[in-house]
Amino acid sequence: MLSNERHKRWLLLALSIALGCCSAWAIGSHITNKTRELEKLNSVEYVRLLVASRELKRDTIIQAEDLSEHSFQAQGVANDALFAHEVDAVIGKRLRADLQAGAWVNASALAEPAVPTLAKRLKPTLRAVTLQVDPVNAMSGLINPGDYIDIFVSFEHLGKRVTALLLKSVEVLATDRITSDTSVREDQNESRFSTITVAVSSTDSIRLVAARQSGVISATMSADIAPETSTGLEPGLVSLEQILGLRQAETSEPIRVIYGDRLEGDPDASGLGFNNPAGEHNSRLDALR
Repeated sequence: MLSNERHKRWLLLALSIALGCCSAWAIGSHITNKTRELEKLNSVEYVRLLVASRELKRDTIIQAEDLSEHSFQAQGVANDALFAHEVDAVIGKRLRADLQAGAWVNASALAEPAVPTLAKRLKPTLRAVTLQVDPVNAMSGLINPGDYIDIFVSFEHLGKRVTALLLKSVEVLATDRITSDTSVREDQNESRFSTITVAVSSTDSIRLVAARQSGVISATMSADIAPETSTGLEPGLVSLEQILGLRQAETSEPIRVIYGDRLEGDPDASGLGFNNPAGEHNSRLDALR
């Protein structure tokens, strides 16, 4: 009996200790969870955003020195605010509106830079002239903006078709509406074009317009700085016969008719004789008698 009672007491004691430990663990876990919840509610999360380092005007192209980083509370930050690690995507963009110093940079305030117009790309001393070309003269679409070409003109001169070098190493500004600043897909770049726009001086623009109206213009690709090469031909007008090395047929001189009754350089000889030399000769003999 005593042994059984003692055994029961130890069992109850062990059970009480186990229940006490479980209760203590449950209470501690509950307190820990509540503490974390309270800390989370009271904590403030910060994020690092891109801000303007100085006042920036509309249409400004953003550079690295225009930006800086600053920490802001995550709560209340605009959805399109740009983070510090996005700086590379911001540089080179254009501002749609003025931006105060210290204000964060929003994605909605940025735009792609405007493509400069052709007039802004031209130097003050140059003029842009557009030429109509066919697939052959345009080298089957292989000419691209930024290339350099030599321009030849072919026209009728003194009854012959001649060709002359009109302009050398002329920069191509555009093909149709495509310039060097235009983004073009590869399949579009392979398409042919019907016009090219070149940059020439004011004087050369007059020559080019005149040649366009009176002759046929052809273009050949040229290096940026084309070396002078000898063609074996005299500069100026070149005919096909000269290019092929053919001799032109020599024109025969008219046969001179000499009469015994007239002298070289005699002013009266112009009225004498070829139509009726015998009659004129007899009249002179009668006069001498």
